[in-house]
Amino acid sequence: MWEYVRRCEPEDFASLRVAIVGAEKMKPELGDAFREKFHLELLQGYGCTELSPVVSVESPGYRSLGETQIGAKRGTVGHPIPGVAVRIVNPDTFATLGQGEPGMLLVKGPSVMLGYLGEPEKTRQVMWEDGWYITGDVAQLDEDGFIQITDRLSRFSKIAGEMVSHVQVEEALQRAWEALSRAWW
Repeated sequence: MWEYVRRCEPEDFASLRVAIVGAEKMKPELGDAFREKFHLELLQGYGCTELSPVVSVESPGYRSLGETQIGAKRGTVGHPIPGVAVRIVNPDTFATLGQGEPGMLLVKGPSVMLGYLGEPEKTRQVMWEDGWYITGDVAQLDEDGFIQITDRLSRFSKIAGEMVSHVQVEEALQRAWEALSRAWW
């Protein structure tokens, strides 16, 4: 999307009413730059190949006759699409967690794969009871049912008995690099 911001002119997207990104977490700077240049909110979705592939997506929302339903919240990937259910669980016990509590995201619905072809063991590792798919993503649900993806369980290391997020380490290194770069120039 950064290439669109860099190379395209506002008139190139004049007829565009909705723009949605996926594949990785959208950085707020990208959303801000897209909005500033094209006067359009850049929405985001979430999914993976095993889920055919969309789980959730932000939308422009709904406004009519005094009724309003928000479709997007900054830092989230929207609501689950129709027919798809999500659950946040404790990654060790699979106990369901409450709103605002971070845990492992599970997904269920008609778009969930049946399994990996010829790989029953790999399938068993990602499928939980009653057809719930184990995403491996750390997420939480807010009071309005929006999903916020915060990390990936496979992106943690145990250091001195503590689970340390690789994402948080990367973000700290990026902040340090930016501060160092400003100091040098």
